[in-house]
Amino acid sequence: MKSIRSHRARGGIAVLAMAITATLPWFTAGAPASAAATVTSFSYELDPAVGDVGRGTSTPDDSEFRVTGTAGRVQAFIDTPQGFWLVQFQAQYGTQLVPGAYAGAKRFASPDAPGLDVGGRWNCYDATGTFTIRAITADAWGDIVAFDATFEQACGSSPDNATFRAELRYNAPVDAPVVVTASNPSTIEQQPATFTALVAAGGGDDPTGTVAFLDGATVLGTVPVSKGMATFTTEGLAVGAHEIVASYSGDGSHAPAASAATLQTVNDSRMSMWLSSESGDYIGRGATRSWTVPTSAFAIQTHSNPFDAVQVTVDAPKGMFTLRFANLAGQMLEEGTYEDARSTAPYHDATRPGLYVGGEGAGCQGGGRFVVAELRRDQTGQVLVFDATFEYNCELFTAGLRGRVRYAASTRTTLTGSWWLDYGAEDREPFTIQVTSTKPTPPTGTVTLAGEDGAAVCTATLSNGAATCTLGPKQLLPGGHLLKATYTPDTGSLRPSTSEPLGVQVWHGQTTLAVDSVRAADVATTQQMTYRARLTARLTGEPLEARVVSFGPNRPLGVGTGTGTGECSATTDAQGWASCSVPATGAAPSANGFHAEWEGDDRYYPTSANAAFVA
Repeated sequence: MKSIRSHRARGGIAVLAMAITATLPWFTAGAPASAAATVTSFSYELDPAVGDVGRGTSTPDDSEFRVTGTAGRVQAFIDTPQGFWLVQFQAQYGTQLVPGAYAGAKRFASPDAPGLDVGGRWNCYDATGTFTIRAITADAWGDIVAFDATFEQACGSSPDNATFRAELRYNAPVDAPVVVTASNPSTIEQQPATFTALVAAGGGDDPTGTVAFLDGATVLGTVPVSKGMATFTTEGLAVGAHEIVASYSGDGSHAPAASAATLQTVNDSRMSMWLSSESGDYIGRGATRSWTVPTSAFAIQTHSNPFDAVQVTVDAPKGMFTLRFANLAGQMLEEGTYEDARSTAPYHDATRPGLYVGGEGAGCQGGGRFVVAELRRDQTGQVLVFDATFEYNCELFTAGLRGRVRYAASTRTTLTGSWWLDYGAEDREPFTIQVTSTKPTPPTGTVTLAGEDGAAVCTATLSNGAATCTLGPKQLLPGGHLLKATYTPDTGSLRPSTSEPLGVQVWHGQTTLAVDSVRAADVATTQQMTYRARLTARLTGEPLEARVVSFGPNRPLGVGTGTGTGECSATTDAQGWASCSVPATGAAPSANGFHAEWEGDDRYYPTSANAAFVA
């Protein structure tokens, strides 16, 4: 029996002629169960056995399973007591992994072949194989959450013609006469939703007949069964939760049967984006993803005059996406179809429209086409409604992505004000909030100004669509702040809206020390050197209490400084006064005078002042 290592250096392999279309006979099938029941396992057989590989089955009871990736590429890592397995499935460039059979798979996917790579306890670098995906499901972010596949690799150049067969099931539905799965159980209204029914062969011929896909009692569509599968895609599901059931008609060898329901959630599309990326696409990485509020924040901007471009940003927990749509330079973006759009700076020119799609650290020069289905502005020209579909390709990649973005706001809130404030005097720089709408009359209601922590710092009532928010003194601490204004309507015909953030820098407050002169006659009488000074905020004149002020005589040039005769310190009182005394030395006060200092704190700048000794 040869060791596994002997297969790592062998080249030349025979291409397998057919895909695996049924569970291998030595696999243990699960019992029928409800839609919530799933199974995770990895079963394999190396025939003939090489080294200590042989055959085996791993489950979460004895092994660790990690399955990651998207519909572009799925990677499974199974850490077993005997060693690890690493299996990767990748769709042919320009496609996605969907249920069905894949022949001619190579270690690395390309525009001409899907990818299948097995590593760990079995390696054959020149292997070619086939695989069949029975179920693949991703969440709203495009991450794989369920996967069910059988696969086969042959190392045809090896003397013993080693063939590796395996089955990987990860959160996969348990076996039943009919199983229905959704490719993306969370979608947006009018986004394509795809369902696949797997009809069990039951040890006989492949089932024929049809599968009806039902939403409750409503038949969505009826599809013929091919090689035990039927797939149906629809864009017509209404907003809400749907229980989708697959009902199999049966044939001469297979009895009719119905699946347990799978849940499909369709989200409101008014503020949303979805994209479907292909294997080999640099930006979307083969995922189908969707974004909606409140888990994602949507903002829209117009650029230049007369608004020849619209930029939409979608800020989500995993990062931000930016989409920019532009007409020819100098021409207003309007509803219509825009072909041969390019992303090269400045994103559009006088001969071609502009299109850019990028996010989560991935962006590229490229281009494509887009269709603006709806574009409405308010009386000031600001965009309130935007609906566009797009197709985009990076220049260096053969695959691309497509999607749709929708921004629908019956109101738009803008926030303006000073970019810098002085601590303690914030109330001298009020903020202006403007709310516009598609309605002919100005919106009414209230606006709230809040900081980055969401805490309100000001609330005001709209008048003719505008309001002024004045902060209180000392309301914002020194440092950088992001303020947002949110409009709350008092009528059901309008929707709330939030402004883009306004960056504000609050500077430390300026301070003033007013120092009293010291009379030489008083020193002679009391034999005390008594210093007094008042510390205030320069802009407001407010006394600053509980600050320590230091006093001391000014020394002639060249004489060192430091604690010495005639120096003392005191804490300011409620009126800002600090006063302290030290014994007089008997000598006349210095003609150089004396000084008072305050070292500052986290809210106010330090300050100092000089005063004279007078007769």
